[in-house]
Amino acid sequence: MSILITISLLSEKEGFVDWGFAPVAEIGESYSRFSDYISRGENADMGYLARNMEKRKDPSLLVPGARSVICFLAPYSSIKSSVAAFALGEDYHDVIKDKLHRISLHLSQECAKHGLEYQGRCFTDSAPVMERHWAAEAGLGFIGKNNFLISPKYGLRTLIGVIICNIPPEWLGERKEKIAEGCGECRRCIDACPEGALYAPFRLDARKCISYHTIESHELYSA
Repeated sequence: MSILITISLLSEKEGFVDWGFAPVAEIGESYSRFSDYISRGENADMGYLARNMEKRKDPSLLVPGARSVICFLAPYSSIKSSVAAFALGEDYHDVIKDKLHRISLHLSQECAKHGLEYQGRCFTDSAPVMERHWAAEAGLGFIGKNNFLISPKYGLRTLIGVIICNIPPEWLGERKEKIAEGCGECRRCIDACPEGALYAPFRLDARKCISYHTIESHELYSA
């Protein structure tokens, strides 16, 4: 069985709705935007975001010999709530990582058949990996003015799982085309942000953000 078919079958089996890949490379514009965000202090007291900046820029520092970044999308609840929807229910970090580890195990076995000693790590929003950048590079969506990855088919209510590995990109089949930015002149997300945290395209001040205060902040928040 080819690596491509293996990933496609496992992705569907694990409940991911889409997947794609991009070759490992240093990050340019997305990294600069993130670095500026940190410089403005808009990460509030999330000091961990300012650590390991070089690893964010170059994923090969996380996985020596890395060749490919494989990204997966999983939908999450559309329930309306005063807290972020992805914070409801079971911890998505554990759920997504378990799925990725199962896929990674199969990839290791398949690579061995092709004479490659597999090296890979699984990530989902808990390490210095710019998941949205890589998902956009993998053709799974575009990054909107709200800083979310927006999938043309599944919208913005998706979680991103990432496997950084040493599988050559050419083993993964034809790469999806990148999706053009689709926001245009729309600014509904900016106008709708209840606390003005999203104050300009791609500009989010966590100090004003409800999601930050209900998930990350250690201070009492009243909705």
